Amino acid sequence: LDPHNFIRNLYEKTIRKHILEQSRTSLSFFNTFFDKIFWRFSKSELIYQPSNIKVDPINIKRRKSTLHETLKLISEENNFNYQNKLPIIPDIQDSVYYYNLALGSKSIENSLLLLWSSLESLIPYRFKATDIENVQYFVSKSLSVGAIGRLISSFSFRLIDSSEFDKNIDYHKLGIKPEIIFKSDKFSYWAVWLSDDTKIKTPDDPFNTFKSASNLLCKQYTYLNDLFSGYNNVFKVKDLAEKINASQKSIEYQLDRIYLHRNQIVHSGKFINEYSNLWLHLEWYVGKLLSYCFLKYYEDPNSFEKERVFMELEGDHDLVLNLIKNHKDKPVKDIGFAFNKLLQHTWQFF
Repeated sequence: LDPHNFIRNLYEKTIRKHILEQSRTSLSFFNTFFDKIFWRFSKSELIYQPSNIKVDPINIKRRKSTLHETLKLISEENNFNYQNKLPIIPDIQDSVYYYNLALGSKSIENSLLLLWSSLESLIPYRFKATDIENVQYFVSKSLSVGAIGRLISSFSFRLIDSSEFDKNIDYHKLGIKPEIIFKSDKFSYWAVWLSDDTKIKTPDDPFNTFKSASNLLCKQYTYLNDLFSGYNNVFKVKDLAEKINASQKSIEYQLDRIYLHRNQIVHSGKFINEYSNLWLHLEWYVGKLLSYCFLKYYEDPNSFEKERVFMELEGDHDLVLNLIKNHKDKPVKDIGFAFNKLLQHTWQFF
């Protein structure tokens, strides 16, 4: 009934049987496992299709690398030459080592453990009493500041994708350029456009265009337009702080779940079933934080210090919240002067 789940279970049972029978120095047999799996959906037609398991991290060849994807995309728009071969940075070399091992591990349990080791070895300083509290504090505070930018990038990607299928989306009429460039001033441009409430309930209202194209796109635009423009006094600047704080709590919750499963693997040898969601979250956290280190290193290789780099990032988090607090009762469009600061960390927006 669920061919994807069947093949996933087949892979797990096969690799365990393979290792149980005899110790192995190589598991290269499993490199092309998913390339050789086919299925068919009709009993009457003998037409077989590739299994095409792309998003499940159990397929090693298809596992994404958030680190490399982030550096590649950001390097296309900034002044450094990114190549697949990363420079060796002593301060973070242990973390990069465990991260790269995790991406190639045949066992999903081993991969999850290696990602957690990578994350723990990246922690720049410890304020809390326990390991999990330090991890939660460090990761959630570092990555939650990008919550506002992720709202904009999510809408932008949906708009551009929708326009490929619906040719009635007229960017000239909308007054926006159909491009996503990961620089703070470019995201400020989108934020200013989303702050415009002069076209609401007019023939040129973007609502009309989006309604005919996609209900989801229309709903997303309406929410963001209300959020940034303050139309009808529904939203204020303080609502941006709620988004950041909600993101911080969400990351802490995900890390708590991941840590629970990690401990079950380590202390009781338990195999996990819901690894896809856990693995994808953990890989994103580690990949993003490592990419930030490399971006700062590329800026000035001679002055890179892990502690200082993350102190600056934590300072940006506190600065944004203080800025929001000082203007909390204003419409978001009234703090357009601060959009570049609010949307500074574009590496977090995808």
